[in-house]
This record gives sequence, structure tokens and C-alpha cells, in this order.
Amino acid sequence: MRTPTVDLRIVNSADCQSCRRCCTFAPHELSEAPLFTAGQRARALREFPAEELEFLRRGSLWQIRLRSIPTSDKHVCPFFDLKSARCRIYDYHIFDCHTWPFYIMKDSAGLVIAVSLECPAANSCDVTVIDSFARNVIGPQMLEIAKLSPDLVLPYNDTVRIIYRVDEACRKDIAV
Repeated sequence: MRTPTVDLRIVNSADCQSCRRCCTFAPHELSEAPLFTAGQRARALREFPAEELEFLRRGSLWQIRLRSIPTSDKHVCPFFDLKSARCRIYDYHIFDCHTWPFYIMKDSAGLVIAVSLECPAANSCDVTVIDSFARNVIGPQMLEIAKLSPDLVLPYNDTVRIIYRVDEACRKDIAV
């Protein structure tokens, strides 16, 4: 008999469709634009040749240059369709996009798993659900990916709430 699992999703499709906060950026958030691996970047350039996409090198990764929203001071990911509120590269599994609203960051004391203060769905969730999801589901996945691409670990900033500190045993393989 299988052990029942608890559904710990904190952001569902309806939440995302009504918000899309993760795809738009205020002027002070431009450095948080999604990071692409070399393969993801090459695929985007190949599949969207007429888009005039720009990427900035960030260590071993590539950060997409955001575009200004004409009627706002905000910027948007060029792959986000403002009219349909859909991502045109969702199937690329961009780390930053698929782990939103969680972050893996480094502060003065080491690695942390944090949650954005900007995500309405996450901030309306019970803190024990957020903590459990971070510790048992998304955090371990983020750590495994960060071992392969340490440049995905961002510097800590105060727009997040730290959920937990990664212990020495978990972070020893991540060169940050």
C-alpha cells in the first residue's frame, strides 16, 4: 500500500494567472531577471530568431535582458505575453521561474532557502505549509540544481523572508 502524500503546492495556476508578479520587475529588481543555462539560451535564440533577444553573461549562466512595459515603469520578461498572461518558454524549465517564489541565496552566514515577500499566494499561506514545502520539496531540489550550477545562488537581499538555513552537510558540494 502506498503512503498517502500531502499536497503542499502553495501557488496554483489560478493564483499565477491572476497575478504574474514573477514575470514583471520594478526598476530596482532588474538584477533578478531569470537566468538561463547555455543550452536554454541557445534554444531561445534558435526558436525566437526575430525577437532580438539580449542576454548578459552571469558566471556560467546567461541573464535575459528585460523589456520596458510602455505604460508602466516596470519591465517584463520578453517571453511573457502580456495579452494572454502566458509564458512562451514555460517548458524550458528556467530555474528561477520554476522555483518562484522560493530562492536559494547566500548571506554572511551561508546558504539560505527563502521565499519572496512579493508573492501574494505564498504570503497568504500558512507559515507551516511554506516551511514544510521549503524543507521537504523545493529546498532539496534547489540544492541539487545549485550543486550543478552554483551561479544560481543569489546574494541575499531584504525582499525575501528566510525560511531556513542550509546546514553544512547539504552545502559542502556547492561552490559559492
